[in-house]
Amino acid sequence: MEQVNPSIKHFLRAYSGINQQDWTKWLPMAEFAYNNAVHSSTGKTPFKALYGWEPTLTPSNVPTDVPEANKLAQTMEAQWEEVEAALWQSKTCMTAREGGSLIEFEIGEEAWLDAKNVNLKTLSPKLMEQCLGPFKVTKKIFNQAYQLNLPPTM
Repeated sequence: MEQVNPSIKHFLRAYSGINQQDWTKWLPMAEFAYNNAVHSSTGKTPFKALYGWEPTLTPSNVPTDVPEANKLAQTMEAQWEEVEAALWQSKTCMTAREGGSLIEFEIGEEAWLDAKNVNLKTLSPKLMEQCLGPFKVTKKIFNQAYQLNLPPTM
């Protein structure tokens, strides 16, 4: 069970974001994401291993008469796009590290901020985002050190 917890925390970070008060609302989505992710030990998703097929969950673009359902579908779609962008950047960073070269940014580009040394007042440090942003690069200080346009609340 201890192996599952970091994965669930990772998904909850992505879904609950800064709010952190609604993390219980996202538990079913975190469970679905975990069960729909390929596990290194089996090379399959738990859904595939248990049921022999993999379900898909995509919000329908067909409007309903239920405003709350439409709002949830829009929120899920926005969260999905955010998670997808974060995963792409994470993969890019890992690839750059493996190759030995670091990523350089141009002024005006967007970059993610490592939250490791950022002291934010959050309800749950365990659910705090590990990367914040993306923020616009406003100045290059020196190689791999940049000034970012952070919100006034930071």
